[in-house]
Amino acid sequence: MNKGDELVEAFYRTFNESDQDERVVRGSAILAELCQFAGHDPRYLGWSYLFEGILVTEEREDWGESERLFRKALAANDATMPLLLARTQLALAVICAQQDRWLESLAFCRQSLPIFRELNLPVDIAMTLRYVAIARYEGYLHGEFGESVLAEALEATEEALVVLDAAEQTTEIISLRSMTWSSRGNVFQAMHRWDEAIAAYRQHKRITEGLGYRCRVAVPLHQIGIAYHHMGAEYTDDAFAAYSEALALFRECGYKVFEVELLSDRALLSKRVGDMAAAMSDFDLAINCIEAMREGFSTESARAGYLAIARQTFDHAILLCLEVGQPQKAFDLVERARSRAFLDLLAAGSPELERESAMRPLSLAEVQARLPQDTLLVEYFTTGVVEASDRGRTQAALRVQFPAARTLIFAVTKDDLRVVDAGLSPNDLLPARLGGAVERQFLSRRVLSALYEKLVESISDLCRGKHRLIIIPHGPLHYTPFAALLAGDGQPFLRESGPDLVFGPSASALFLKAEPVRRKGAGLLALGYNGSGIDQLHFAEGEARAIAALTGGESITGDGSKKQRLLAKAGDFRWLHFSCHGYFDPSDPLNSALVLSPDEILTAQEVISNLRLNAELVTLSACESGLSRVRRGDELMGLVRAFMLAGASAVVATQWRVDERSTQLLMQEFYTEVMSGCEYAQALRKAQTRLRERDEGRFADPFFWAPFVIFSSGRAG
Repeated sequence: MNKGDELVEAFYRTFNESDQDERVVRGSAILAELCQFAGHDPRYLGWSYLFEGILVTEEREDWGESERLFRKALAANDATMPLLLARTQLALAVICAQQDRWLESLAFCRQSLPIFRELNLPVDIAMTLRYVAIARYEGYLHGEFGESVLAEALEATEEALVVLDAAEQTTEIISLRSMTWSSRGNVFQAMHRWDEAIAAYRQHKRITEGLGYRCRVAVPLHQIGIAYHHMGAEYTDDAFAAYSEALALFRECGYKVFEVELLSDRALLSKRVGDMAAAMSDFDLAINCIEAMREGFSTESARAGYLAIARQTFDHAILLCLEVGQPQKAFDLVERARSRAFLDLLAAGSPELERESAMRPLSLAEVQARLPQDTLLVEYFTTGVVEASDRGRTQAALRVQFPAARTLIFAVTKDDLRVVDAGLSPNDLLPARLGGAVERQFLSRRVLSALYEKLVESISDLCRGKHRLIIIPHGPLHYTPFAALLAGDGQPFLRESGPDLVFGPSASALFLKAEPVRRKGAGLLALGYNGSGIDQLHFAEGEARAIAALTGGESITGDGSKKQRLLAKAGDFRWLHFSCHGYFDPSDPLNSALVLSPDEILTAQEVISNLRLNAELVTLSACESGLSRVRRGDELMGLVRAFMLAGASAVVATQWRVDERSTQLLMQEFYTEVMSGCEYAQALRKAQTRLRERDEGRFADPFFWAPFVIFSSGRAG
């Protein structure tokens, strides 16, 4: 065994046999020595990245940074080191599970397990099987999978225990047996087999105590409390006792993630026994803990991922606020509940934003102070969203703590707040699929009328006399065609008399105050590409040239390369216009792209990474340009979000595949109004209403005019 292999073994031995503080100190020393060795033998560079990622997770729970390091380890993997490959894949499985990415976690487990079996490594085999079980039962609890996965998860834990029982009973093996019993108890709990769950947790606790791991005993205590919680009123005292004992240990040992989950569970138990003050206190503590942890994450994906995990805590807290008559606090929590990754990145890329605003969401009072008198803000919030492919499964089959499926409406004026329960399950609004024609799902007159009745009718009196309506969708409502909703008079919500409709990511993002430091662009740059073959467009390039001529701007069209010219010049322009094919990738939304030329695309990720805009407006006159994948933290992932993060003050985009002839006509109307001095939202409203009235109603169907929406980031233009 050479020195590199000795260091690898020493690192794992340290992690298996030491407490947390000692693991970090000793592991860091071993890593430093390994990095030095890798300078002479590059085959060990991958191990150094892997160990650095493990230490980042252990020391500060920064999952995004850990994942970046693990992926560097994959890229640096030497073909002669299958163990490095498999352990890196397992590390990625763990980090994906921590961020609710169950399918990715399972995929990494499936890649690593055959390698571990071939190498005959019982610890790694059992660990991988345990994470197979974790991904399956946690995915089930969060609504990603159907009930059938629970039996598969139970089989995985059983196989893991068989492997471990047959191995030499080292400290490492015994510790893993303890954790596997914990996972087995969780599966029993998901199956509502409470007695078997408690028996498994007690096995976990007994083995952990035998190993002398004081801090780790808190985990089975919490799990036992959850099981008693589920078993009903007769076991309430047992549940509180287990929760209290576990919480003290979590705090003593600094286990913040577990503390959040326990506080939320205890709050629900207090609510069940009628102690609303105690429930609210625990929810407040949990949410403060969530946000404190989140500020320590170094990447957007880690921040958004953790808030997604904490979403249920916010859901329950908001519903409790409304139940006890605290609507203002409910609104404040709604703003805090939305993923602040968008807000954080706006601040990070915009030094002109006030430091105070960049650091926290706005309260209701602060929003109202900044809301114009002629504007109505309508902020929707959905709870209990189930993103399972098997949506026929009832909520009763989910964990008891799963929030009720509700759609809440917060209507905010300069002087008032109205909160309405829409009486609509958000799960009924999930599109059948995101990869293609979602456009017709909501466009029948019956559905449009029903949605207006549920989502707008209760606040329609507040809309009267308003110049602008700011809509903040949430969850599945991001896919709702608000402009096309049919009012009681049979006319669309978007009409010639107004109000203008503007969409935004959150009230806080919209009302961030900015100083006029950013350089303003001038003129318009239009890019157009018709494409080729069966999907060839006929009017895209002509549209780009016509818009450029109308505004006195520049156009780049045809088959030639456009990306480098765009990257070099984009920051100079006030307006950017894209007339081309676009597509949305639901499995990897930041891979969604605009097609610029035969061999050239511009992805959402490239926009975020490479574009620095000074544009007041970006128009994406492209198929599916406005579609985004909504993560549990309500973080929109797609092209619109990318351009806003790149610096655009506003983005016009489409919610579904558009007809190119009607699009060309609408865009000409839109820019004519813009050049006459209209505000962008007003210009879009006028263009849409004129399109549906022209040519004897040829384009009256909302399919032609309703997909166009305008999003605002709240920046000064």
